[in-house]
Amino acid sequence: MCCWPGHQSFALEQLKAKQRKEPRFSAFVQEAESRPRCRRLQLKDMIPTEMQRLTKYPLLLQSIGQNTEEPAEREKVELAAECCREILHHVNQAVRDMEDLLRLKDYQRRLDLSYLRQSSDPMLSEFKNLDITKKKLVHEGPLTWRVTKDKAVEVHVLLLDDLLLLLQRQDERLLLKLHSRTLTPTPDGKTMLRPVLRLTSAMTREVATDHKAFYVIFTWDQEAQIYELVAQTVSERKNWCALITETAGSLKVPAPTIRTKARPNPSTREPLLSSSENSNGGSREMPLADGRIERTLSALLPFCRPGPEGQLAAKALQKVLTLKRLLFPSEEDSGAGPPLQGDGVPGGGPLSPTQTQEVQEELLCLEETVKQLEEVEEEFCRLRLILSQLGENTVPQPGCT
Repeated sequence: MCCWPGHQSFALEQLKAKQRKEPRFSAFVQEAESRPRCRRLQLKDMIPTEMQRLTKYPLLLQSIGQNTEEPAEREKVELAAECCREILHHVNQAVRDMEDLLRLKDYQRRLDLSYLRQSSDPMLSEFKNLDITKKKLVHEGPLTWRVTKDKAVEVHVLLLDDLLLLLQRQDERLLLKLHSRTLTPTPDGKTMLRPVLRLTSAMTREVATDHKAFYVIFTWDQEAQIYELVAQTVSERKNWCALITETAGSLKVPAPTIRTKARPNPSTREPLLSSSENSNGGSREMPLADGRIERTLSALLPFCRPGPEGQLAAKALQKVLTLKRLLFPSEEDSGAGPPLQGDGVPGGGPLSPTQTQEVQEELLCLEETVKQLEEVEEEFCRLRLILSQLGENTVPQPGCT
């Protein structure tokens, strides 16, 4: 029952196409629709009949429940109405999923990957045979991509479950086209901005000087890029920011890291950036008033997230002290001198089951905290390396390479 409504749009399109191409089939359908049993309904009107009936059951049962005096009977009717609402929700979701899949198939058919295949960028190698039909469509819509202050491109943006695609329409084709931004002095004088972006490290920020615009910031090991996108209204901008943040936050990271913590709501963030330039943090030298400031900000942004990171070291130390008290109780802790034989401490008998479980739990907590501290150290070293590449006086410490 859920599968049939899910194919309604597809069935209607196929019916229209067949009627246009085959006059004999069209005449047959018209003759059948003229029969009394059809009650002057066309075939396209009959296809959604099953779906329409599902929408009536919850309202019917709700009305019956309101007019049922017996409490036990009324409870059963209300339960049946709730079950009907759940079925209707499931069917509606199946319809939306199928419609999204059909749209993705249409986009895939029109997708032009020639620019990606010609690019030598190693970050784009995995997308040269991109198949978006295997993805889930979260949101889509038109946005303006401000490549530079003087260059803006109209794009159709697809927010998938793990990717953000910036598509340019050209006739019937959808291009994934790279754009260059001049950066001097650099080895080749320019940097390339990618139209396919993974959301694992994405974050959004408002533009202080334009309430309809927002930044999407992507960070890699030693590189960062900032994309400035403009929506048609303020509400659309808020919706895009919320959906990108939610989708990026839902992606699972293999190892437990600080990045898996919940990101703040876009509406509560203060604007941190006000430039209308997209930035690439991969080049070594950029003008101070241009790329260097943006690159430094984009590198610092991952460290601006709220959370208990500053308490990790204290937490780890507290766990160590707790374990020491469990395994090596001092005279002051016990108040009764050195531990005796059989007291469940070193030098005596084995630990009791309760003590063993407590020690194991403390060790697991300590191990998790140490992993988080290692992640903080890695990000700190990465930041020092980025700052050193900017030509500052800061030099990476040993072990931070």
